[in-house]
Amino acid sequence: EKDEDALEDLTPPVKEEMNYRIVSARRARETRMEEEIQRNKRASAAAAADTSASTAAAAGIATTRTQRENVDGATTASFRDVVEEYAKQHDVTFHPRMGPNSTKDGKPIFLFGSVSIYLDSNVVFALRGVSKKWEPISLDDLVRCSL
Repeated sequence: EKDEDALEDLTPPVKEEMNYRIVSARRARETRMEEEIQRNKRASAAAAADTSASTAAAAGIATTRTQRENVDGATTASFRDVVEEYAKQHDVTFHPRMGPNSTKDGKPIFLFGSVSIYLDSNVVFALRGVSKKWEPISLDDLVRCSL
């Protein structure tokens, strides 16, 4: 009887709120968050063992999600991570485009808010203008266009 009551209380999600792209983006975000937790745990363990890392941590230098470990243990940020973090700081959605026309010259197309972009050699290109041409754009201009 409790199970039947619980089933009656359930309502299906609104179609506009639940689709493949939203679920895929949420799962990717959850995976990144789990990876960040693991990286932070490894960084904390390394910092405890290394006095120079402890000094850096005491000075307020912290590892962020945008950093990745290299083979030699150093950390660097990919340009995609930088753009994604910038979007997050400005409360703009950032996720890969799905389906047809999801690449430009073999590079993935992302949606930065409502603006289609792709990244090439640390430059952001946005699909802009009446002619719908790919043009380089600054991150500040991209935020303004996406709002």
